[in-house]
Amino acid sequence: MGLDIYAMETKNADPELFAGIKLCGGELHTDTTSFRGKVYESLVQWMTGDEVTLYQEVVPFDDLRKLADQFALFFTENPDDTKAQELLNELFYNTKQIDYAHTVDEVRNLLKFFNVCLNNNLHLRGWW
Repeated sequence: MGLDIYAMETKNADPELFAGIKLCGGELHTDTTSFRGKVYESLVQWMTGDEVTLYQEVVPFDDLRKLADQFALFFTENPDDTKAQELLNELFYNTKQIDYAHTVDEVRNLLKFFNVCLNNNLHLRGWW
């Protein structure tokens, strides 16, 4: 079963806020205000030491802040994109934990997505 994650207030967020952010799109909602959570769940759990999951109706702001902080820390600890990509490949794709190869650019875009949500008081809402 899929998991789509939406950024929203009481209605869907303005897509312009997410211009230029490219992530794996949701099955039913494919504009820039959502992404396919199932694709990123293993990455999110690894980044947060299993403290945060996207499988929630609403991801609390504390969890959203933790996501942004941990994704930013990843880039602080791995400033070389080539080495960061090798680490992502080793942790996820090469071990066959998942069939989806995360790219450094994609991880950076997730960080941007989380920060847009935090800066605009947007919730992450799950649908599955």
